[in-house]
Amino acid sequence: MEDLISRIGEELKKLDLIDFKVFLESNHVTIVAVSELFTDMSLLKKQQYIMRATKPFLASGEIHAVHIKAFTPEQWKVEKFQYQ
Repeated sequence: MEDLISRIGEELKKLDLIDFKVFLESNHVTIVAVSELFTDMSLLKKQQYIMRATKPFLASGEIHAVHIKAFTPEQWKVEKFQYQ
């Protein structure tokens, strides 16, 4: 489980993110990501951007579902207490 979280984290590091968190429950992943890029992106574009990091794990069947929460740095200042 920790290995999978670590491998997903390595893929997320390839993206232009200020911060991220990965939570794994069974084969469902929640990714919380923070980036300046999200300021002008639609919700769909934010999800597509983050999904790049999860495609290999979905394709292999290691994970079944991905839930994404994408925040700008300003939004993160307000929301981060929920993800400690």
